[in-house]
Amino acid sequence: MFHHRAAHVFVSAALALAAGCAADAPAPGPAAPDADVAPTTDLVVSEVADVADATDIAIDTPLPDVPAVVDTVDVLDAVDAASDAVPDVPPDPCAGKNCDDGNACTTDACDGAGVCQHTDQPDWTVCGGGLVCNGSGACVDVKSAKDMAFIAAGTFWMGCNATKDTVCQYDEKPQHMVTLSAYYMDLTETTVAQYKVCVDVGVCTVPSTPSPYATYPGFPNNPVNYVSWTQSQAYCKWRGLAFDLPTEAQWEMAARGSCEKNGSTAGDDGCAAAMRTYPWGETAPTASYTVFSVSVTAAVGAKTAGDSPYGLHDMVGNVWELNRDWYGTYSAGAVTDPVGSGSAPAWVIRGGSFGNNAADLRAGVRAANDPSDASYSIGLRCIRTYP
Repeated sequence: MFHHRAAHVFVSAALALAAGCAADAPAPGPAAPDADVAPTTDLVVSEVADVADATDIAIDTPLPDVPAVVDTVDVLDAVDAASDAVPDVPPDPCAGKNCDDGNACTTDACDGAGVCQHTDQPDWTVCGGGLVCNGSGACVDVKSAKDMAFIAAGTFWMGCNATKDTVCQYDEKPQHMVTLSAYYMDLTETTVAQYKVCVDVGVCTVPSTPSPYATYPGFPNNPVNYVSWTQSQAYCKWRGLAFDLPTEAQWEMAARGSCEKNGSTAGDDGCAAAMRTYPWGETAPTASYTVFSVSVTAAVGAKTAGDSPYGLHDMVGNVWELNRDWYGTYSAGAVTDPVGSGSAPAWVIRGGSFGNNAADLRAGVRAANDPSDASYSIGLRCIRTYP
């Protein structure tokens, strides 16, 4: 189509040129005397013929190929083909899924299958309102049952048992019968990690750290030290209304055991004589039983051979433990749930520490501590009333 149209235009132009030439030729006159000269019209016709021949050559000569116009349909087909080549992305199974179970003691996440997973927060994670997680997904006011021992109501003989103990001190006498209501006691001395929770929520104050012996905050599993009596009781009270430091009588029965725990009947003389010297029995202290005669504290609960009859760890050694009572003299008669002296210049501490010798690790040993004193060798352990 393109070639023929061009040729047609070319021929038309040639014919017009020939006609113009014919019009411009002079009018014919008398015949020229030279018979050999051809008429002018013959020349014009010859030129027109030459132009026509040139036109035929132009028509027969192929023009250069012109690129074809890309069809819109072909472009769309190519786009579709490219789209088909992109691999399909599977939908996110967790898109729009809310896995929050509303429990502050679990971490919530959606797995690759689109199933919500709930993981219990670690023990002692703060879960609001002064409460902590118990490690089993519950927000409670007590660490958890596994971290406190139940001390059943019972009777024991408090003070030095001279039939077994040959180094009784004056303030450990007289040995006397005590009856106690049931209570719970922490299995271990309060650790740095446990105390720090109370600090982090703004209830407890940071222990003083005046020496390299301070355990806070760098030794989370060791007993917290350099805490005063006031700081210690504040920590116990923060755990709940039923919590406090132990009375001196509660501490000693937890360390020695009741008459029944010592194989005797409550109230008889046999019970008095049966009272053990150390929490584990009568064997002299060694490094297998407790932390003593060393220069630093140790992680709590590591010396299970030295546990008390109730399974309490480190009742002697590691750090002295503050009691609720003022330091004073014992009663000579039987008492029930005694609280101790009403007032005195110092609080009772019990149990000896990492720096003491074997004689100071007896269950009957007592010592006094100034209310404002916070020492590298003093820590705490809490009790909870029952129920």
